[in-house]
Amino acid sequence: MMRLKCYLHMKGIKIKSFAMRAGVNSNLLSDALAGRRRIPPKHWRRIARLTNQTVKLEDLYNEAYPE
Repeated sequence: MMRLKCYLHMKGIKIKSFAMRAGVNSNLLSDALAGRRRIPPKHWRRIARLTNQTVKLEDLYNEAYPE
């Protein structure tokens, strides 16, 4: 499992830059990575694609809906 926050940190990618490429509001993404909000499922496929499937759909689901 690879969390998006870990992926961005590992690759040295800024949240604002990634959010722009993913088509997600940077404030929303920042809040999601801090655990305050959820990334809407409509963005998950694009995020997975941008990370070359390092962050999988299942990982995004588990982050959005923790047990």
